[in-house]
Amino acid sequence: SKAENDRRLRSFLLLEKKYDTGVRPMSGPNETTQVRFSLGLLDVPILNPKKHLFYADAYTCMTWTDPRLKWDAEKFGGLSMVRLRASEIWVPKVVVMSFVDLSSRSDSVALATPGGGVSYCPVHPIHAACKTDMTHFPFDRHECIVEFTNFIDTESNVNLTVGNEPAAPEGRSEF
Repeated sequence: SKAENDRRLRSFLLLEKKYDTGVRPMSGPNETTQVRFSLGLLDVPILNPKKHLFYADAYTCMTWTDPRLKWDAEKFGGLSMVRLRASEIWVPKVVVMSFVDLSSRSDSVALATPGGGVSYCPVHPIHAACKTDMTHFPFDRHECIVEFTNFIDTESNVNLTVGNEPAAPEGRSEF
């Protein structure tokens, strides 16, 4: 059954291969782990001009290759994807630099494919500081910069690159 194949695959990837979440994925010694990063908004952001704060529910999608998560799909009933808890595998430790609040839900799930491709898109409430100027209201413009960085690894170990930008909600390109 699919459930049994899924259980066997999870056991194979995490237990039989002795997966270590503290070791970043790499194909060879001194290889940099390439992580593509994109940000998408889940709803219309809120700006509090008096407090100079920006609020939004967003998701950060990160994709990378982890050779330790490769499998032969035929040996596992043709499974082409497996869900793994973020706590079970290595995931980039990305934080927001203009930090006010960036907390992710603990139930975040990553998707892995037979070739070792991993996709991880946790949802975050983002609260960031902004420069606000109401001088030209209602035609005012505000600058809210949210910078992300890898918290644990150096750039020579993990390289974050901006991937394709997710579509703005409901075609609203101003977000």
